Amino acid sequence: MKILYVVPNPQRIGGLSTSINRITNFLKNKGLDIIVFCPDFEAQNNSSKSEMMMMKELLTGTMMQVHTQRVIEKAESVIPDILVGYYGSSAAYCATAAGKFLDIPVVACFRGNDINRDFFSSFHSHKLSFVAQNATAITTVSTEMSKKLKAWLGVPSCFISNSVDKSIFYNSKKDVASFKRSLNLSEAPIIGLFGVFKPSRGIEILQYLENDLNDKQVLIFGHVRASVQKQIPSHIKIVPYITDKDVLRVAYSACDVVLQPSNFDGMPNVVLEAMACERVVIASNTGGLKDLIQHRQNGFLCRTQEEWKEALELAIQNKASNIGVEARNSIPVIEQEANEFLNLFTEISKKTHN
Repeated sequence: MKILYVVPNPQRIGGLSTSINRITNFLKNKGLDIIVFCPDFEAQNNSSKSEMMMMKELLTGTMMQVHTQRVIEKAESVIPDILVGYYGSSAAYCATAAGKFLDIPVVACFRGNDINRDFFSSFHSHKLSFVAQNATAITTVSTEMSKKLKAWLGVPSCFISNSVDKSIFYNSKKDVASFKRSLNLSEAPIIGLFGVFKPSRGIEILQYLENDLNDKQVLIFGHVRASVQKQIPSHIKIVPYITDKDVLRVAYSACDVVLQPSNFDGMPNVVLEAMACERVVIASNTGGLKDLIQHRQNGFLCRTQEEWKEALELAIQNKASNIGVEARNSIPVIEQEANEFLNLFTEISKKTHN
């Protein structure tokens, strides 16, 4: 089976690149002919554009037109059995348009912002509607997202959980001491936050928890966008985004607690990775976090400021000592995610050839 993956810029840091690399590499190792294609050549080449140019492309649709033509040309050259596109408002939109034109089945993978944000955008909502009506199948990364797709766009979808490779992410206790020394950390409890920080991440909770965190070491591992920098209290240490998985594993392992405050969320890879490293995760009760975490069994889900304070206290006082072990035991592994996609591809292939 030959599958052409149509993706946004895979070089961009963040969870989407992690997800794409994880599943495509695993499927390649299973013997599938996987081709990963990004039609956004400009982004891959780090070509900068003015805000006026980007707005013009958004208004006129020229960027999507060009990207779709590139997908058509790529598909015509490699002749895939199935197209897989990520993000209903960008790469999956182009993949769906190309698939309809070439009569190739398309799996559109919705991730988070395409429903939580782009559905409400006059620039993007029509793309989601087109994908919803024309993709062969749609996958989501949370049951909440599947429910929104059904309610708002009137289409069914297949929830396929993100996963984690437990051979890469595990509790790396022996390396923690040297890691802490490298960052000049003390023996005070370490509270970690990981990933790319933007308005949807809900980091304003750090201001509400400031009194509860002032005797602890709070570290943000990742990239903080300019739009939310002012929301981060001055005492919090920012460590640049870690791309080396061996170093990242130790960073998780060094944390006593990992926080994932989110106003909206898909299914964050950073939470899966932290849970695989047996960390206690305290998260917002939203999106795919609700599919991953059973409150007080393998982590904490919080709605109110008081719930955040209570969960933090329980975790730090070591009243949640078994939660980290339960977290690792409960999370989906890469084989599960891959098998669900393979089953979906097989089902589509059978229908196509009947």
